[in-house]
Amino acid sequence: MKRINEILPWESLSRKAFWDRSVPLATWRQGAQEGHRSYLPGAVAAFDTVEFVHYYGVDAFKADWPRLRQSIEAGAAQRLPLFDIAWSRLVSGSWNVSPDERIASLPARKRDFLFAVARRPGENIYAMANALGMQYKRAHGHARDLCDAGLLRMQPSIDNGRMRNLLFPVLQKQQPSSPAARLPLADHFPTDPDTVSR
Repeated sequence: MKRINEILPWESLSRKAFWDRSVPLATWRQGAQEGHRSYLPGAVAAFDTVEFVHYYGVDAFKADWPRLRQSIEAGAAQRLPLFDIAWSRLVSGSWNVSPDERIASLPARKRDFLFAVARRPGENIYAMANALGMQYKRAHGHARDLCDAGLLRMQPSIDNGRMRNLLFPVLQKQQPSSPAARLPLADHFPTDPDTVSR
């Protein structure tokens, strides 16, 4: 994983992915945004995650990745977990939100609730409501809606004789031998302080 100051110039990087062809950045970006098989899979397979996000554009990557990942062919599919983690970190400030196109269409408060659960998995609804400064009834409604949508799961638990529902984000199934879980991406994808509570 490269640091932001180790990114290759576009001319060198495009030759790495597309052999001797020097593909103009604007052409690559447009082809990748369209999911074109000549541009997207080769870049996912050859570019470092940081390089891909840098040249694709952070905001565009955050908006497009859930859709783009669906068009990745088998050859580059083994690298998808790395890009998923980068997307999760950029969008939510946590490592465990799976790319899902439905997240963009969620209302802002519900999306904030989902991201807060992703940053603090295993908390109960009451604790999440307090952390976000919202009423319990509203937090419970968000949790129920997100569970019904398949983005969260509730796990019943008994704590000191009281029933509590612990919340966890629903993750896509990944290969157990995936190297993605071992990479320290915090140094490579700094998050916006407005998005992440520390």
